[in-house]
Amino acid sequence: MHSKIISEKDLGHTVFLLRNDGIVLARCADNFTYEIEHFLENFEYLRTLATQDRLLIINCCEPYTNISAVAREFLRKGAHSDIIKAEAYVIHSLAQKLMAQFFVTISKPVVRANFFTD
Repeated sequence: MHSKIISEKDLGHTVFLLRNDGIVLARCADNFTYEIEHFLENFEYLRTLATQDRLLIINCCEPYTNISAVAREFLRKGAHSDIIKAEAYVIHSLAQKLMAQFFVTISKPVVRANFFTD
């Protein structure tokens, strides 16, 4: 069974696609550094989707998608734990891989997270 997109929302820096299986795909902007205010805007929209249960998110990062250190710490603390059950990040670059390994193994985020290359 193939998943179908049932709704789409473009916030300028992130495009959210809700699939019929309940998983949300987040397409992250390339050549862009996410700050706390971008995540707050994302979480505001995601709260509208999390009506019954917390969401499963797949964040599809572009090769030059980045997250500031302050925003990484904000995510690590779990400001979104009330709406997101677990999230996966699809990454491409070596810099993203190094940052991801540090985030998962050293920072230990409140919301379960894992990183993949495809």
